[in-house]
Order: sequence, then structure tokens, then C-alpha cells
Amino acid sequence: PILDAGCNCGDYLSLLKKEGFSNLHGIDISPEALTYVKTHFDLSDVEIAIGSFEDTLPRFFRQDKKFRLVYSLGATLELVHPSFDIIGSLCRISETYVLLIINEWGHEYPRLWEYEFNKNGFLLVKCIRPFDGRKTVGDPINTDSLLVFMRICKGQS
Repeated sequence: PILDAGCNCGDYLSLLKKEGFSNLHGIDISPEALTYVKTHFDLSDVEIAIGSFEDTLPRFFRQDKKFRLVYSLGATLELVHPSFDIIGSLCRISETYVLLIINEWGHEYPRLWEYEFNKNGFLLVKCIRPFDGRKTVGDPINTDSLLVFMRICKGQS
């Protein structure tokens, strides 16, 4: 099982399906984005939850829903208020991997991503950081980091 946390209009879920992946899931807070998914992509076999991370992730945990890979691309996680433990919640539902493409510096709620994942039993196994934290103007691809975390402690959740 794969979870797209903040799937928006379903572009990446659609690409994964075209590449032969199955058991796909998504979460998004926008009913309009999910209406777009239904009218533009054949994702009828993809389970998509409408709601906030604060509501949906704890519910997945209570239902013992687990995903081999949880991923999120873009500002979705960066905008979650620190009063909600987004990293701990992602770790509780991920069996193996969490993959993030995020801007680590340019938002209201900076986090110590690696420290927080380590605290939850995940190790940073792949990291591409083209950006050093200084303010820049231009292509946002040069400011995004790719972070791949892998569970190292099976007992933690």
C-alpha cells in the first residue's frame, strides 16, 4: 500500500497507476480537488480520503491502516501547524518508508525533519539538498529537498 499525503488533484496517483502500482491511497482536504480527480483520472480503484491530516492520520492509526510508502510533495506538510505532530503521525502509519519533497526553509513552521524522524524510529537514507537555506529568487526546484526516511525500529509506532 502507498499513501499520497496531500494528493491534491491526483496527478501522482494517476502516474503511479499508469506505471502498474496498485493499492494506492490518497488524502486531501479539498473536495474540489477530489472532484477534479474523479472527472479527469480513472482512479475508481484508488481509496481517497477527504479531510485534514489532523483528522485523517489519527483515524488511519486507530483503524490500524498501514502503508509501505507514505509520500508527500510540496507545501502540504510544511503548512501543518506545529501543534499537530505531523511527523509522528506519518511514522505511525508507515511500515517502511516516508518520502518527502519539501522546502525545508521557506515557510512559517520550520522543523528539524531528520531529528524528528529519528526520534520516531526512522533513518534518513536518501537526501538531496540543492538548497543551503539562504533566500533565493528563481526556480523553486532549486529550493526543494528530497528526503527519504526508512523505518529502523520495528517496535516503534
